[in-house]
Amino acid sequence: MTYGYPQAVLLFVAGVACLPSLAHESESCPIADDIPVCHHFFELTTIDLPVRAELQRVGCEELVIEVLQRQGALLAPLREPMRPDAEDCAAMSTLELELPNVRTETDLLVRFGAAGARVAVLALRVYPDTLLEPLVRFAEQNSLIVYDDDGRFIPFLDENEIPYVHGHEMTSGMPLGLLVEQKEAERLLEDRGIATAVLFQEKVVDLPQIRAVARDGRTRVYVEMKLLNGLSSGPLAQKALLEIIKLAINPNQFDRG
Repeated sequence: MTYGYPQAVLLFVAGVACLPSLAHESESCPIADDIPVCHHFFELTTIDLPVRAELQRVGCEELVIEVLQRQGALLAPLREPMRPDAEDCAAMSTLELELPNVRTETDLLVRFGAAGARVAVLALRVYPDTLLEPLVRFAEQNSLIVYDDDGRFIPFLDENEIPYVHGHEMTSGMPLGLLVEQKEAERLLEDRGIATAVLFQEKVVDLPQIRAVARDGRTRVYVEMKLLNGLSSGPLAQKALLEIIKLAINPNQFDRG
């Protein structure tokens, strides 16, 4: 049995995940209140809003930056409007904005305007830092067996206090194997009796591949894409990881922990 791509994985594959800088990207979305989300960040991240182009258009004294929370068709101010500092204006290219603390995924709209006219708009989505809680709960009640000889995945697990055991350690129960760039992966899984596993191949490919195969009581999810390097700072990467793991196990079991 082979499964399709979950939406979170498709978003990540499409390259929507961004670094914490928006410099020179203020025109990446149409100017409209119903524009799609272009940038994704965790809560309390400090980002750089691009202002150079807008300052050149309207000048230091005129530019006003509004940060609005978007709920459907409704927009509500999140803070007082921002204005560039007049003394530093001539050399300014970005303006820092600290994103708010949020409980759920929250859409923000940053509007650059002057004298009531919009100049440019940025659409952001802010995520709570609790996206990994289902994985933590699952790992506390099950065994994550990790083969990661090059240390690409384990530092992320340690950083987020996700329980796991190294591949050579003994476990009990029904383990889930997570293998990163592991040679003879299938033999290792057979020798350890691991029926369910995700096999990561970290590579840049023209078309990322995620293939889930269930056969003879075994489930293997094969992932060929650059994912692990973006896990620490990328909410879409974390959501993609959760959806990939759900392909290997019972999604209801995962959601309930």
